[in-house]
Amino acid sequence: MSSHRQRVVVMLVDDDQDDIEMARFALEQDDPPEAVITAANGKELLEYLNRAVGDPSTPFPDLILMDINMPEMNGITALSRLKADDQLRVVPVVMFTTSDSSIDIRDAYRHGSAGYITKPESYDALLEIARSIKKYWSHTVSLAERTVDKD
Repeated sequence: MSSHRQRVVVMLVDDDQDDIEMARFALEQDDPPEAVITAANGKELLEYLNRAVGDPSTPFPDLILMDINMPEMNGITALSRLKADDQLRVVPVVMFTTSDSSIDIRDAYRHGSAGYITKPESYDALLEIARSIKKYWSHTVSLAERTVDKD
């Protein structure tokens, strides 16, 4: 099995600034992604992605880690809208949330989530999750090219 390395752009979508900062810090340890960008809710995510599609100077994410419970537009609604868009649906979305509800888990996968991770309670566990995410998305799988067709 050949090992390959791709530098990924990760987008964190969460309304809790403390959770964003802890996740960013964990991701930036040991083999950091190319960039970590953020949005506070699903509405901001979709606005950012639509802007990035039309502007090559705006970093386009290779992976989105998204909370479920957010104001303005929750994660499940944002996921559903993203996956309904022909230009955006190629971006893998992993739900990263405090909810361990079987209903939320089922809804996330039903709407096209590539994974579902319950936020850990300790920082050490968060570091381990960040390492696993980076290993999988940077070294194991092949991701779609960042260029998005505009037609």
